[in-house]
Amino acid sequence: MEPSWKHADVFPIIARVIEQAYREHQRFITAQEIAARLLQDSEGRNLVEAAREQQQQPQSLERLASNAPSSRPFGPICVKVVSPNW
Repeated sequence: MEPSWKHADVFPIIARVIEQAYREHQRFITAQEIAARLLQDSEGRNLVEAAREQQQQPQSLERLASNAPSSRPFGPICVKVVSPNW
């Protein structure tokens, strides 16, 4: 089974929502916050919905969205977007 997430499609969206949240709050953005923002973002939500359609046993959109920022390779790279000196 192929992965539901394609790095080239999802990473720019994850990076964008992290940058937006960081500009708002000036602090580390949690995976839960990233997931919630992915579902609020039209592009992000479309990708999460597309991933859900690929599953044999669909999960909730919230659960799928929470998997995106915490899965490899996204987690470690996302931190670098906001904090390049990490």
